[in-house]
Amino acid sequence: MKKNLPFSLTKDLVELIQNLARDYGSDLHTCQANKSDISKFTLAIGHYLKQRHLDSLSQHPFSIAIDGEGSVEYLGINARFFENEKAVKTTTKLVGLVPFKNGASGDMILKMIQDFLFVGEEGKNRKKNIVGVSCDGAPNMLSSKDGGVTNRLSKEIDSLIVTHDLCHSYNLIIQRCLDEFPAKYQNIVSRLSQNF
Repeated sequence: MKKNLPFSLTKDLVELIQNLARDYGSDLHTCQANKSDISKFTLAIGHYLKQRHLDSLSQHPFSIAIDGEGSVEYLGINARFFENEKAVKTTTKLVGLVPFKNGASGDMILKMIQDFLFVGEEGKNRKKNIVGVSCDGAPNMLSSKDGGVTNRLSKEIDSLIVTHDLCHSYNLIIQRCLDEFPAKYQNIVSRLSQNF
């Protein structure tokens, strides 16, 4: 997640640079910044972009895709929505990376999502606007009993549509297919791929 920033950020960053150049162009060539200043500046940009996306979710119906990344222990929250009334295509934005502990229960993860998305007056509007959730099939996310995040969230929001993330489903299918695929052919493909 850290290395593969969404391409949509480039538009925002170019716009920011253009505004800086327009407003402070004559001063930029003498500007110096240390690591601390750059870190503060980066955090401010991140906070601004996050708030802008969260504001959109307060105004438009949206769905979220949630996924926990165990190695860095963050819960990634992506939102998909129409940016305005005239939009014919949805847009997808990374709205947050929420720190969490690997192996967290569905109840704990739901609390993190609620604290991130549904707090305050704008949070109430976002809760009214959420129409769907997509996640992997982990028991803490999507449970056959009532323990998963989506099960608990569905109890609070009757009309919520819950889907199993297709990318995770296809990944599981491919992993299981490989177990059935003859080793002789796997070795041929493996040796061929080493040449590229």
